[in-house]
Amino acid sequence: MRLDVPVQTAQDDISDPVVVSGSVLGECTGGLVLDVVPPPVGPPPEPGSQPPEGGDELFGPLTRAQLVGAGPFTMKVPRGASGALSAICDADSDGAVGRGDLVSEAVEFTDISAALEGVELLLTPAELPSGQPAEGAGVGGGTPAAGAPPAAIAPPEPGEGAPGPAPGDLAPPPGEAPVGGDATGPAAGEEPVEAPTPG
Repeated sequence: MRLDVPVQTAQDDISDPVVVSGSVLGECTGGLVLDVVPPPVGPPPEPGSQPPEGGDELFGPLTRAQLVGAGPFTMKVPRGASGALSAICDADSDGAVGRGDLVSEAVEFTDISAALEGVELLLTPAELPSGQPAEGAGVGGGTPAAGAPPAAIAPPEPGEGAPGPAPGDLAPPPGEAPVGGDATGPAAGEEPVEAPTPG
């Protein structure tokens, strides 16, 4: 998930706010934000698909508050809004939620009209979506993850790849005649054998 998607309404632009307050629990050494995400209005977009016109306004957070660190917080949400509030710690400050970052469980609300107090958002390691590769996992020919065995290389199919060595280029095992020729002497450790005399 990207954290640089524009919000639908900035904190200072909420004309009729409801105050939400509480605490972010845990440690955060990177950028810490509170996101209020609207409820889904349909199935998620297919990977790689283009967002519809006005996609930033449709799919960006309702609002977002930037924090200087974990601890007490107060933020505003539009009156009558529905959504889910969560804390996100971008530990590596790369603008995206990934391995090593921290997130909290979302606190949901519907048609909020009164102040919401005592909200606790506990930061825990972010869970990557199923099937998402780890960093450096060797996707597309990249480097395997640390400690992972190298990928096995399949032998070429018959008739493919570079031709093998010619028979005469093969070195014979000790004590055997070269391929394509006669032995020039006895094998190591054997006594010479005399040829029989014609008689």
